[in-house]
Amino acid sequence: MTVNGRPYAEHRQPLREVDALLEARAVHTGRSARNHLRSMAATTGPGRRPVEDVIELVGLHDVASQRVGNFSLGMGQRLGIADAPLDDPKTLILDEPVNGLDPDGIRWIRNLLRGLADEGRTVR
Repeated sequence: MTVNGRPYAEHRQPLREVDALLEARAVHTGRSARNHLRSMAATTGPGRRPVEDVIELVGLHDVASQRVGNFSLGMGQRLGIADAPLDDPKTLILDEPVNGLDPDGIRWIRNLLRGLADEGRTVR
């Protein structure tokens, strides 16, 4: 598989090239949203966007210290989406990003994805 013109395995930092959201609720439910994102950032190395900036970006500032297990489906979806911009990838693949979002959340995700695309990313 090629990503951005090169085989995926040849990229030095592949998660900075492409990131994906396949299952938003695949998180440790005992962690807070902030700690979940910190652990994700630690897994891939220092991200280009600080965790606090991503928390603001997805609108979870007021609940960032709460356990993820108490999140609604929509809040869990926002948390799943938050992981992708941590490394500021060139290509972002989201599977059913509006799942569980109310009409305001759907508008929010559309605006977020439009903003990421306007920054020059490929969003699918």
